[in-house]
Amino acid sequence: MKIKRLRLAGFGPYRDEQSVDFEQFDDDGIFLITGKTGAGKSSILDAICFALYASVPRYDGRESQLRSDHAGPGDPTFVELEFSIGGTDYRLHRTPEYQRPNKRRAGELTRAAATAELFVREAGPTGSAESTDAGWRGIAAKPVDVGRHMSEILPLKADQFLQVILLAQNRFQQFLLAKTDERRALLRTLFGTSRFEAFEKSLAEQSRALTARVADARQSIHVRATQAAGIAEAALAQEAEAAEGSALSRTPIAVPADPSPEWFSGLLADVVTLRDEASERAGISAAAFESADRVHTSELEVLRRQLKRDATAETLAALQAETPEIEDLRASIEGANRAARVWPQIEARRAAERALAGAQAAESAARERWALFSAGPGGDSVAALRAAVEDLVVERGSLDGALSDEKRVDELAGELRAHTATRADVAARIGALEHRVGGFPAELTALGERLEAAQVEAGRLPDLRLEQESLEEALAAGRRADSSAAELTDALLAQKAASSAHLEAARLVDTLLARRLAGHAAELAGGLVEGVPCSVCGSTEHPQPAESDAEPVTEADTDRAQRLRATCQATLAEADDRVAALGRTLADDRAAARGSSSAELLKLLEAASARVDRAAEAVRLAAALTAERDGVESRRTEAETALRQLRDELAGVQSSYTAAETSLALLSLRVLELRGGFDSVSARAREVDAWLASARALEAALVETAANRERLGRAVEAEAELLAELDFPSSDAAEQARLTPAEQATRETRVRRHSDGLAAAAALLADPDLAGLPAVLVETAATGAARATALEARDEAEALRNTRVAEARQLAGLVGEAETLFRASAGLIEEQAKVRELAELVGGTNVKRMRLETYVLAAQLEQIIQAANARLTTMTGNRYSLELDDSLQYRNVEAGLGLRIWDEHTGRARPTHSLSGGETFLASLALALGLAEVVTNQTGGIALDTLFVDEGFGTLDAETLEIAMTTLDGLRTGGRTIGLISHVESMKEQISAKLRITVTDAGYSRIEEVRERV
Repeated sequence: MKIKRLRLAGFGPYRDEQSVDFEQFDDDGIFLITGKTGAGKSSILDAICFALYASVPRYDGRESQLRSDHAGPGDPTFVELEFSIGGTDYRLHRTPEYQRPNKRRAGELTRAAATAELFVREAGPTGSAESTDAGWRGIAAKPVDVGRHMSEILPLKADQFLQVILLAQNRFQQFLLAKTDERRALLRTLFGTSRFEAFEKSLAEQSRALTARVADARQSIHVRATQAAGIAEAALAQEAEAAEGSALSRTPIAVPADPSPEWFSGLLADVVTLRDEASERAGISAAAFESADRVHTSELEVLRRQLKRDATAETLAALQAETPEIEDLRASIEGANRAARVWPQIEARRAAERALAGAQAAESAARERWALFSAGPGGDSVAALRAAVEDLVVERGSLDGALSDEKRVDELAGELRAHTATRADVAARIGALEHRVGGFPAELTALGERLEAAQVEAGRLPDLRLEQESLEEALAAGRRADSSAAELTDALLAQKAASSAHLEAARLVDTLLARRLAGHAAELAGGLVEGVPCSVCGSTEHPQPAESDAEPVTEADTDRAQRLRATCQATLAEADDRVAALGRTLADDRAAARGSSSAELLKLLEAASARVDRAAEAVRLAAALTAERDGVESRRTEAETALRQLRDELAGVQSSYTAAETSLALLSLRVLELRGGFDSVSARAREVDAWLASARALEAALVETAANRERLGRAVEAEAELLAELDFPSSDAAEQARLTPAEQATRETRVRRHSDGLAAAAALLADPDLAGLPAVLVETAATGAARATALEARDEAEALRNTRVAEARQLAGLVGEAETLFRASAGLIEEQAKVRELAELVGGTNVKRMRLETYVLAAQLEQIIQAANARLTTMTGNRYSLELDDSLQYRNVEAGLGLRIWDEHTGRARPTHSLSGGETFLASLALALGLAEVVTNQTGGIALDTLFVDEGFGTLDAETLEIAMTTLDGLRTGGRTIGLISHVESMKEQISAKLRITVTDAGYSRIEEVRERV
């Protein structure tokens, strides 16, 4: 990472805009930031940290103090930083939260929310719509979005940044004195070694998965063995019961703890034998049933033919007895067919009679109605009536226009009344709307002021929620840390107990082995026999056999003691693993909890939650006020539109009233002329319509009567001719011969069935299949009983065979599954053992208790130490050098990244915190430079091209300071730029490139770039 430019205003002691181009010091390699105490030297580093992380560590979260006290109400406050990472240039622009003048209320202040913008320099053409200025493109414009992008661009956290790049006051020594977990977190970020941790977790997951698979395979085999034993046991018990003829108690088949393939094969062979025997018995029973079934089927066929012959003879006799009745039915059907031909003509004559009677009644009624208008024109003949109708039509037509005018007079009178009421109503509504429109401006002004205040408070919600979520995660980690600490205490006690037990067991083994060796001579002497050669020396004489009064120790005693020791050792190893795991968990939880207790975090979370609630309430209030303001604006627009419409409506009503009044006067005169002697034109028109309708009705009745009289004459003549043709004396005789369709269909069906039945019975009795049969019916009871017995025996044998086949098939499937499991698990156990051993090794179960990632980081740290010692030994006159401390830590916490200092004067290594202030400064400086050198050389690392060192040189004596400056001066050729903040006069003399901070008479500071000849 390289810091290129810094621009700020209204920040810390700087009121006016200040700009620093750090690239101008690239050729120098080292530059000095100098000025009086309190002038604002460290504020330059504060501005860099604020731009990158939106916080300044030395203000401890009080970002409200960042705005310059010298800034006026209208002066801006911002920090803009340009930097590069991996060859890409970025620009950050931030403003802190501060109070600014209220634009709506003069003399009042309002809160200006914090802002952030992030840009990237593009190498292509500029000037597009997305570019903010030449070559820069915006990629984030909100603090939360900028923070997310920066976490990807610069993966260093703020505290890590202060340990390796910006070595500010009181933080310079942190990397040197950091704990193992803190140093691991920083190195992991710098060197990108999280993949090793992922590899470790992957191996652990594989080990657990393989262990579960091995257990599952063994369990699956045992389950199938249990099922197979149950099948074979049931088959054998059923077979024994069938052989003995009574129920027997089942003899269980024992299932081995670890069944073998041969055990499965033996069970299958037994059940297959039972299946073959049952199949053979089923074949014999089936053959016996087929023989009995053939005999019984033959007897049943003879009986069926006998019964068919007898039933057919009885049917033929019954049909012959019904023949006379059938002949009568045929005669009635023939008469009904003749009556059906004449019946439509009879119906036509009767309909003509009814139509004539109706027409004559209508003619009489019409004559009575026409008599009421005797004063009407003409007589009651058809010609006279037609002449009267023509005269009445002419008179009625002259009244049509007058009827419309008369109706329009009434309508116009109603319109005048409606126009008068509408005019009064519209005038009243116009007055009410004018009063309402006048009150909207004041209401909108009040809503706008409340909305602005709510929006300012609501703007803080995203940042407050991020803070709340961060505190919730930290609190959860703090609570886990509390729980882990208690578990770790219990685990340490268990570890201590296991260690004591293991020690006692080891002592017992040593004691028993010693006693065993001591009594071995006496044991051999006890087995000597006179004249038998000694197994040791071969002599047949035994003058002084060894003796012992102590209780003898046997090999069994030592074996038991060694097994006890192995058990205790395994228990101790488990206790060690648990302590190490809990130690790592506790360290991770405490780091995630920010080093604070859960009680402290709970208070911070409660305060943050209260702030979030207030901001959320402001969001809801702002939304409600916005909706209310929009509603008021909408109502005002609607009211103004309605007012204009009402005014237009009033003018239209007045115009309509005048037009209706003129039309009413003209039409009233015309209607009066055409009324005649009637009350109205409508009354005169109704009288004429009544005359006209009566005349037309009588004319139509006369014509209809004449037509029906002629139709009846034709119908009577046609009926007489058809009755004579079909041999009916009268229409009554034809009506008596008629049958309903249902009656005729029933009689025809019966006649047809009788004929068909006679023919079928005669043909069936003539069938050769019914000839030559015995007169007496045969008996089938004996052959049926024999068939039923054979069927029952066959079904029982078939059911047993099916059961044995199903059992053999099911057992064969289980045996096949077991064989598959045997083959699959053959190499699984060996693979599981190898993976578990590897997972334990990379997970820290080794002599050093060092995880794989820590081992890799330790190698990187050794390179850093080597680079640091190249400078530290020079600066300390070969007295001090750094060493990697990979020994076990306190309470067996994970080791591998510790640091200690080697002192050549004492010839011993000691902790780094035992160094004096000046020595600590030199060691920290050497370590920071070594870290920058190694990280920069690593492919994929974060190149540390810029370093800042704030104070610390004042603790060095003149000679050591000179050595330190010589060391720093040697970095000029390394392409790295180092900024130093110091009051030491000799450094001012040695460093020509400077940023001088001066304080004006008004109290605010300025930055000047100075280059002096040394």
